[in-house]
Amino acid sequence: AGVDPYTHYQQHGKSEGRLSRMPDIPGIENISDHNPARETVLVILHEASRTGAPILGYNLAHALLEEYNVITICIGPGPIIETLQLAGSITIGPIPYSNHVIGHVITEINNRITIKFAIVNSIVSSLSLKPLALQFIPTVILIHEFASYTLPHGIISDAVLWAGSTIFSSSLIKSDACEHCPDLNELDLLVIPQGRSRLPPETLSAHLVEERLDDYITELRPSSFPSDGIVVLGLGSVQFRKGVDLFLSCAALVKRRAPELPIRFAWIGKGYDPLKD
Repeated sequence: AGVDPYTHYQQHGKSEGRLSRMPDIPGIENISDHNPARETVLVILHEASRTGAPILGYNLAHALLEEYNVITICIGPGPIIETLQLAGSITIGPIPYSNHVIGHVITEINNRITIKFAIVNSIVSSLSLKPLALQFIPTVILIHEFASYTLPHGIISDAVLWAGSTIFSSSLIKSDACEHCPDLNELDLLVIPQGRSRLPPETLSAHLVEERLDDYITELRPSSFPSDGIVVLGLGSVQFRKGVDLFLSCAALVKRRAPELPIRFAWIGKGYDPLKD
């Protein structure tokens, strides 16, 4: 269009959340390290922390490795990246949470290897569904989240429509999705209980996090706080679906009812570094 690309990015692209350049993608150089006698599948995780959905993703990848080459895309960082690599998965990530980057990664993979199917684990990973569909890769999305607290509204409906198949982990989660997205009532959606997941083996990076948390104790219980006082600890992302509102409501109620009680409510909020917030 005859417009200077840098000027266009400054005036439009940056505010649209676009990237000035494609970032380096850790692990993408290992795509070719697979067994050509086996079919290849994708498992996509929104992060690689030792928490609920990523642990399920590790279990899925570990089980699939018995029959397939497994490529795992971890959008966010965490110790499970190292664990997946040790288990035999070709693991890519962390990568920026961006449609453009994830689309680029999926295209790069599909240009080099035929993908039999992809499992998209959790609604937070659903931004990968459109790029997968555009590459004609069959997909299954596993939905563990309630529509009532998942933002933006309508994301679950969009995910179900882009996915090849949808599996809810419980009837309650499915009924909540259908209540908030009535168009889903017309679809035949599966409910398969998740079952028990085994914890991934701890790696060096996981131990380092635990050691740093030990160092953080003085922040949770400062020297000025009574030794017999009670610390109520909250952990996890500081977002509505993690129950932060209930944590704050409980703290306010205790403060009103028992103002003299030596009790301290503390939250370690998880961004990409559990000790920064």
